[in-house]
Amino acid sequence: MTDDSQCDLLMLWLSERSGPPPAAHAPTGYRFRLFRPSDRETFFDVQLSVGWITKEGEWQALMASALPDGIFIAEHAESGEAVGTIAAWRDPHEPQGPLRGVAEIGWLAVAPAHRRRGLGLALCAAAMHRLVADGAERIFLRTHVDLRPPIRSYLQLGFRPFIHDNQSELCWRDVRRHHVLPLRTDEWIRLGVEAGDGQGSSASVTDV
Repeated sequence: MTDDSQCDLLMLWLSERSGPPPAAHAPTGYRFRLFRPSDRETFFDVQLSVGWITKEGEWQALMASALPDGIFIAEHAESGEAVGTIAAWRDPHEPQGPLRGVAEIGWLAVAPAHRRRGLGLALCAAAMHRLVADGAERIFLRTHVDLRPPIRSYLQLGFRPFIHDNQSELCWRDVRRHHVLPLRTDEWIRLGVEAGDGQGSSASVTDV
């Protein structure tokens, strides 16, 4: 088993493979709206509800790279309470690497009391549509071995494990081995490699 602290799990969506993102309709009882400057503390509170403390440097980086109209807030329609967040951006300061310059979604958070209602999947779809409208044909996200429900949603959206080095392959194989997830290795996307494990060849990306 790999060391989870060494696992930087990336997933990649390719428009040429997956087609357009699914419709981004808020589930019944909820509504989506765009982030407003006055929403800073609201955004922080939703993140805190899932145990994530937003650091000032992270916030400033998001504000510098988020697309205009690229941050979404999910609200409970009856109470008006903010219960979810997502962001779409292109980071001009992304370090050199296999996904330099590729559009990204992240900051997905759904308050625990409002999970299992399709909010996470719909928020991701909204962010993807915003990036596609900006011309993105490839979108990536970061996840973690313990986030099984989100990984299932990402797979439904057309994201696939991105294998960019030996460590990432070991991590994804560990996820596949020890968690109940539909991770077909022949659908994994590999950086400049054609490989498989007897179930077919994975897609190869030589320049993302």
